[in-house]
Amino acid sequence: MTNTRATPRTLLAAEDAPERRPEGTWRNSPTGYWLAMSQANVEIVRRGWEHFLATGELLQENVAQDFAWDMSTFRGWPEQQLYVGAEGTRAFLRDWTGAFDDWTIELQALHDGGDMVVSVCRQRGRSRTTGMPLEMLFGMVWTVRDGLQTRMEMYADPAEALKAAGLDHAV
Repeated sequence: MTNTRATPRTLLAAEDAPERRPEGTWRNSPTGYWLAMSQANVEIVRRGWEHFLATGELLQENVAQDFAWDMSTFRGWPEQQLYVGAEGTRAFLRDWTGAFDDWTIELQALHDGGDMVVSVCRQRGRSRTTGMPLEMLFGMVWTVRDGLQTRMEMYADPAEALKAAGLDHAV
């Protein structure tokens, strides 16, 4: 992974340690409060990803009770459009990952959009029904309010996710 930054508010998953942030990036910005809140939202999503990658579960302390996993924004999604709460999200994840053998997901980047944080992810696996390998890059828009993740909207194309969060200039 290279350390390129499309905008000062683009965070790359493995390369955003404070000592690696150049002057003028979001952490060193003089706009203070908004960036501090925005930074906190990115960290909430990052912690959630770290937990998910380690356990396969959402980090419950980061998620609102009425959390919504929204697939209505995922082009061509034929199944249920909205999964609500922890159990709804678990059901979606079981169905999604259950369709594959050797399923893996990696976080490619986090993009800071204030109360929205966009994750760009790459998944790989082999279809259980056809045996065909799959590799897919997609985007997720996480809405964070009052320190909790309240919604996730999934997009088949990361550019669509960035646009939905008002970050289409980050493409």
